[in-house]
Amino acid sequence: MIGLTGCNKKAETPVTDIPAAEIPAVSEKQANTCDKACENYALCASYGDDVTAQDVDDAYATCMEECMGWEQENITCMAKAVIRQPGDCLTVTMCGLKQYQGMMEGVEFSD
Repeated sequence: MIGLTGCNKKAETPVTDIPAAEIPAVSEKQANTCDKACENYALCASYGDDVTAQDVDDAYATCMEECMGWEQENITCMAKAVIRQPGDCLTVTMCGLKQYQGMMEGVEFSD
């Protein structure tokens, strides 16, 4: 895995207290890769009380499978998202909306 194992553990320092200067910038090269986009996706998937390391690994693996078919604009958007707290994951969701909609075509929901 990419170092996300254990992300579901509670941080000793509240996430909101991390200064922006301590969050590494995403290079243009990184921003154009599924790897970085899926790291952010998996990080967002790690928030929650009952999330396991396997859940995070599965989120990353699934993202990597799906990401290969995404438009570069969406990959870059997701990769450049700065995730410091759960609310920041809205950015990742907004970046992926177009792709998620395509995945939902033809899916029927029962009442």
